[in-house]
Amino acid sequence: MRDGLCLPYFGCNAGIFGYDGFLHILNGLALPFGFAWLGKGRVRSPLYLLSLVALVAVGWEAAEFAYDHIRIVLFHINLTDPNQMAQPTNTDTMGDLILETLGAIPAIISLKAGNLLECLHGKEE
Repeated sequence: MRDGLCLPYFGCNAGIFGYDGFLHILNGLALPFGFAWLGKGRVRSPLYLLSLVALVAVGWEAAEFAYDHIRIVLFHINLTDPNQMAQPTNTDTMGDLILETLGAIPAIISLKAGNLLECLHGKEE
């Protein structure tokens, strides 16, 4: 099932809340909390958290590209249907990066608004 608005802009095959889009939004929501927790109160900049989320998203997209490339070049699998590929188009890649970043923004705002970046692990100012 294709979503007429999602496919041209974000590359979603099953709508913006298809598995791929939903996964990237959830990752974007979860990663800032994980980085803030792992940083043990040292991560205080919202821009730094957003940069870390973007770095993870770019790494994930590189892994999807490598996965498709290995299947095509090394194993000679004919991936003629874009739904068989982890990364069918550039639009899918850019949509995934945008959705992951958009998912991170509310999480970072809630961390900053709740003063959690400064208070995490008992570090209060």
